[in-house]
Amino acid sequence: MAIAIKNQAGTDVDFVKESFRFEDAVTQRGTLSFQEIGSSPSCAWGEDVIVWDDGGDPLYYVGDLPIELASGGFLELAQETIYWGGTVESITEDDITVGDTTTIRFTYRCIDFSEFAGRLIITDQTANETAGAWVRSLLTGPLGLSGYYGVTEGDVDDGAYIDYMPWNYVTIELALDELAEISGYFWNIDKDKKLNFQPVDAAPAPFSITASNKPYKSIRFSTVRGSYRNQIFVRAGTTNDEDDTVEVQLGDGNKRAFVVGAEIGDTPTVEVDTGSGYVTKTVGVNGIGTVSDFYYNTGSSVVVQDPGQTVLSATDKIKITYKARYPIIVSASNDSEILDRSATESGTYAIYQSVVDATDVDNADAAELKAQSILSQYSQPRITCRYTSDQVNLAAGQTQYINLPEHGVDANFLIEKIGASLRHDGQLSFDVTAAATQTVAGWSYWKQKTRQDRKFVVRDNEVLRLLNSEKDNATAADTVTGTTYTGAYTVNGTDTYIDGFHVG
Repeated sequence: MAIAIKNQAGTDVDFVKESFRFEDAVTQRGTLSFQEIGSSPSCAWGEDVIVWDDGGDPLYYVGDLPIELASGGFLELAQETIYWGGTVESITEDDITVGDTTTIRFTYRCIDFSEFAGRLIITDQTANETAGAWVRSLLTGPLGLSGYYGVTEGDVDDGAYIDYMPWNYVTIELALDELAEISGYFWNIDKDKKLNFQPVDAAPAPFSITASNKPYKSIRFSTVRGSYRNQIFVRAGTTNDEDDTVEVQLGDGNKRAFVVGAEIGDTPTVEVDTGSGYVTKTVGVNGIGTVSDFYYNTGSSVVVQDPGQTVLSATDKIKITYKARYPIIVSASNDSEILDRSATESGTYAIYQSVVDATDVDNADAAELKAQSILSQYSQPRITCRYTSDQVNLAAGQTQYINLPEHGVDANFLIEKIGASLRHDGQLSFDVTAAATQTVAGWSYWKQKTRQDRKFVVRDNEVLRLLNSEKDNATAADTVTGTTYTGAYTVNGTDTYIDGFHVG
């Protein structure tokens, strides 16, 4: 094994071995950090970077297991395994010059390819299909991950069936987070730029840890109550009543606004009776579109008459037929777990409740799926395992069976994170973190907590208006002093500063 870093041009980077560390994770974006010393950087921000085994020491395999060469004559493979792949997030330069030759230490921080999903905004919906079917559709089309970033389909399973879930001006990353949580899955764009969407137990680790197989240097188990909950309430968005609500009101010779008893969820029907029976009137969205007799807005409880229409008298009647919109609140409980906790926690009724806000979920079925998924994750204490090992072929997202009776552990663990650093002999040493419970839901939850972008939910009759920029020509007669900087300040030509401001 000979670990190397390759930049986007395919050139090996001469990095400082002691500075090297990468992490592969499902609980966060994977990272890579390393340093390079020289006069110019080998990588630019945004470029692809991969960590790979350049085949310096060939391995011999029977099946998937590396072994030493034996008299049987096994196949020799020039190993060029990719361990990590991503893009450069930042570069820090420290001038460490001693003497006349300029020497700079470049510190790189890189993020794995999953960050591609955080770049694109979508206005779409998942409707009457499995989550996996919609995930596959992300790869195609003019705004597809394949066309933009070269992402191809990896292991994509079906997941939950979604009746309706809108994605209104949100990132692909947020949509994948939501669908993964509902399905009990995890997703990533791996080191080979493949999009994966799988159950947490879909990819088995290459080996188990048992009493007879302990390929670790040290191991630790922790059981933490932490975010344990046995009853979940999901406070979702709103949905429309399937039945019509009909209200009849009288005019008064002055008012043009008629308030109904609930929020309006869809285009209402408005009829007016001025003494000769009801006549259907035209209805438009307030502030959008052409002139109508009456206007409404989804989510509002007011129907407004156009000022150009004759105001309704005290004997005139208006009939408004609409579908009421109401908020969605669903709950899920693990009754057996409540009873078990109550028996353990003497003298108490051990109920642990939590409320999850999901205002962008506009469907009751989707809200119930979300509540059940969160409950299945959080209705057990978080059990984690951390160990160090020199074993290769482990990856975040794999499921590893651990059976160590002396620790009272017999369960499948999801490998959430793998950190790797180089030993003094140039070999990789791995630090593995795995969890038996509270994995995927915890991942989505904390990503939601740390995400800086706001949720922008566009309702049925909202309009996105793109403003065109206007240009005008102006001539300044004043004379200003120009200073031209060259050398270290030059970027694709001379930089010009006027009174301390960069102008070109």
